[in-house]
Amino acid sequence: MDDGDPHDADMELKGTGALNIYDDAHVIAYLQVGEVPIKLTPKERNHVMHWAKRFKWEGNSLLRMWANEQMKVVLTPEQCDNLMRHVHGELGRFGV
Repeated sequence: MDDGDPHDADMELKGTGALNIYDDAHVIAYLQVGEVPIKLTPKERNHVMHWAKRFKWEGNSLLRMWANEQMKVVLTPEQCDNLMRHVHGELGRFGV
């Protein structure tokens, strides 16, 4: 989904290569701790700060913040897999 940020597609291709936010350890660490690790290069630091604006860590949940002030829980890859298995098992291959 597009939240109107023209840099989204560019950052996904040029950032760390992570297509799933949970694969971007630096951003997750920053959201959890609130500090950027000293060892990061200026480019890595900019990447972390850019992506962290879109997310919030609350309790044990990662939330995606949208431009319209909506917040949605970001499922972990494991939660996504479990959800897909459950829906597939309940609804079958074609969702019928």
